[in-house]
Amino acid sequence: MEEIKNSILTYTTTTSDCQKMKILMDPIEYLHGLGKKENTFNLFGMSLFEIGKKNFEFIKSEEELNMFLQHIQNIFVQAYKNYEDPNKNVPIKLYRSISKKELDYLNKTKNIHTLWSTTNSFDTALGFTVEMEENDPLILEFSTKEKVPFIDVDHDAKTVFEPNEFILVPSFKISNVKLKKPGQRNILGIYSTDNIPIYTANFKPVNNNSVEDVNMEKMYTLYQGVIKNFFVYRDWIEQYVQEERDDGFFYDSGYRSWARDLKNYINLQQRYVYKCIREERPIDKIMIKK
Repeated sequence: MEEIKNSILTYTTTTSDCQKMKILMDPIEYLHGLGKKENTFNLFGMSLFEIGKKNFEFIKSEEELNMFLQHIQNIFVQAYKNYEDPNKNVPIKLYRSISKKELDYLNKTKNIHTLWSTTNSFDTALGFTVEMEENDPLILEFSTKEKVPFIDVDHDAKTVFEPNEFILVPSFKISNVKLKKPGQRNILGIYSTDNIPIYTANFKPVNNNSVEDVNMEKMYTLYQGVIKNFFVYRDWIEQYVQEERDDGFFYDSGYRSWARDLKNYINLQQRYVYKCIREERPIDKIMIKK
């Protein structure tokens, strides 16, 4: 379906659009890291410096917000189609090019709540990692013994930058991070394909697939609250990413309540999509009107 392919390509093609989706999915923990001067997060090897933080513009209108919420729902649709298809599986081994700051984050956080780009090709991860030399890069390798909703970008959309990309759908845990192969910069102060550090980790999906408590009325109410208060907080988000506002608003009770409602809404959307896929029912688009 072209609409779903377009949503996947929105995520994979433009870093800023990808970040908008991730902010909507996790407007506290992920956003908090995104605004820091250090490169805490990285998108499949693309650092935040490629965005140009001073030029970052967050979602401007209700129409644009609905568009990005629809992109997220569409990605869920394809991910759960893959999840339910017995002939489709995530590769046993996946790799992610990350910075030292993201490694520190993974050691501290409980769960990942955003989409996560990986590759099943070690060479692809290696190529991205070498290009990240200013950010203390490394490769994270992990096994996927349990099934998880996923996007096979080559098959479900098309290759944009590099082949073999797999997008994993939250929630999941990355734990027990261990050094597999040490590495250090060469005498010129740079990394090469021979001296990149490699870490291993355990990957475990968090059970987010319960469909018994999909409350459509609650989802609609949450949606209305998200829309109503969006314009109170969108400027705060943009200013924070542009480093024009400090992190004090993360402790604002109004913002935290709005962020919690947004996460709950997307969580219910995810469960709703899975319920429809599993029961082979039509999926309504995001509820703009009751």
